[in-house]
Amino acid sequence: MADAFDRRPERAFFARRLIERLVAHPDIELTLVHFTPMPDEPLYKVAHEILIPRISLPWGSRFASFIYFCFTTKEKFDIFQYLIGRPYPFYWFFPAKKFVILAHDAGVARVPGSRTTPNIIFYTVMRFFNRHADMVIGVSEYARKEIEEVYHLPPEKTAAIYNGMDPRFHKTDR
Repeated sequence: MADAFDRRPERAFFARRLIERLVAHPDIELTLVHFTPMPDEPLYKVAHEILIPRISLPWGSRFASFIYFCFTTKEKFDIFQYLIGRPYPFYWFFPAKKFVILAHDAGVARVPGSRTTPNIIFYTVMRFFNRHADMVIGVSEYARKEIEEVYHLPPEKTAAIYNGMDPRFHKTDR
């Protein structure tokens, strides 16, 4: 689910680097599913692309469109990975065999003042519907353990994958 590019492509560094590496891998057939055509984004030219037709509503258009797509598409996928830390509720309706969620950490459940509507929805989905996730990724061992504790996930459903550093931020000789 690549709609992180639709929303803020200039800030989606993690998603960009992950997609660049996946499309370069000879054994991976990558499909980017999203909402908004991005004709100037080269990653959509090197991967398969599926645009989810938008249902226009006063609020919840992306969510309604996502659910409609899940029930009407004939596409089948091996893995569904949501590239930002808040998957849509009912993500398990997506036609995939496995579901991977990049949660980063359990901060939305622990940080005072973070009780926004999207955070409450995410917490509820992660806490009460986590049985649908095959893997939940944290950005450190501490985050992985926090995810297990807060969302009541067994250790075999969590992993720590440390954030890398974008090459443009590496130390130079200057």
